[in-house]
Amino acid sequence: MDASIERFRTETKPFLDDWRSIDLRVIASRAVDKWIYGAIRVVLDSSNPSTATRQDLPSTDGLLVAHERWEIKRLDELLNSLSSGELHVQGKTIIVENANQNPKMNYSFQRMNRQDSQQRLAVGSYSLYLQSWASIQMIDGNSEVIDTSLRSSNPPWDGVIDLLTNFLNKSPGFISSMSTKLVEIVAPVVVNIAEASLNEENGVIVKVEVAPSIATDFVAFSAIGHLEDGSQVRLHETKKSVLDQRHFSIEVAFPRKPVLVVGILTYHDLDVDRVELFGKPRRGINPRLAVLQGEKLENFLISMKEEKDKLFEDKVSILFHILGLSPGHYGQLNQETSPDILVFPDSDDWALVVECTEREIDIKNKLSKLATRTKILVAAMPGVSVYPVVVTKFPRIMLNDTDKITATKERISVVTSDDFERLLQFAIEGAVPNRIRDFILGLIPF
Repeated sequence: MDASIERFRTETKPFLDDWRSIDLRVIASRAVDKWIYGAIRVVLDSSNPSTATRQDLPSTDGLLVAHERWEIKRLDELLNSLSSGELHVQGKTIIVENANQNPKMNYSFQRMNRQDSQQRLAVGSYSLYLQSWASIQMIDGNSEVIDTSLRSSNPPWDGVIDLLTNFLNKSPGFISSMSTKLVEIVAPVVVNIAEASLNEENGVIVKVEVAPSIATDFVAFSAIGHLEDGSQVRLHETKKSVLDQRHFSIEVAFPRKPVLVVGILTYHDLDVDRVELFGKPRRGINPRLAVLQGEKLENFLISMKEEKDKLFEDKVSILFHILGLSPGHYGQLNQETSPDILVFPDSDDWALVVECTEREIDIKNKLSKLATRTKILVAAMPGVSVYPVVVTKFPRIMLNDTDKITATKERISVVTSDDFERLLQFAIEGAVPNRIRDFILGLIPF
């Protein structure tokens, strides 16, 4: 039995009452006399097992596109089918193995926070996630012929990409022009922060949204408040005010008004969601930060993590600006030879040379180019310590090992979306430039 499948079975067992059905979607192709899997996506949800399935799927020769809904009690059957390499759908046996590979399947398990789940899975809740991915073309045969067949079918589908996006509900940002084989099971834990705010009485109010079947007694809210004097207050609350079947609120109060609150929503032993709330310091406000105080600051943080954003480099430059540093957006002058951003402190002899990316950190050899540009700048600025930095919208968990090894070798700091909140906290605290520099240097992978 595969260890990751067993881990998924164990991790989901305490929450089985939170789901009612299994939404099973399959794309398979025929090879001689067998049906071979291409993509399988399973989502556990709270819908009634009798909920209607898709009736607008294509029917083309050699391609099977199937949608079924099972009762949640069949989860063990599903996991056993994947372990055995045979899944029975619509009276057909689907081979769920990769020929000529050892092992036949390579499953992995992951606890995925709400942000990553939204980006990678198009599921807006914390998720327990089982996946097997193989660098093998998803559908056997000529991709152009298959796409043409789908476009001429009744009802028509605009090729395999349309199926991946609008049937399997894969995030467009993670779909290539011809995708590879994939099996995934998503078990969302639908306990989300719907709204959160700081009130005038030094308190935090959060509105929580849950699936109807969630056992709300196991939901709690933790809050870490950062006060103006640099101290921290830590609160934990389980008392709730019910709003309706799917919503309730939780409130905590601090002894003094915080300038930053990190709120963490938990369910059983899972930290399922979090929020950062920024207050208004009564004194010593960073003038560069003033324009983004309160709601604008929270919106700025959200916008930095948006999946597709042509202004990402500009926002990274603004981030360094409100940190009290002096960024220059040199990449706008010459994208081929100039770094995206150069950052200088008002004093001290050091600089950050920054490259920005919305995806993997070494796309088109970005890390090697950054290392080369850093050496050129070191030669051009005698006496100035130059530190290379790459900033990505990806969370740290999505960095691949090869890229991290390259960054370590070249001594490149990797700032991910996980670090944006901490950098904004430095701005609120009025941290000195050298403290910010030291934090960034601590982000070199090791």
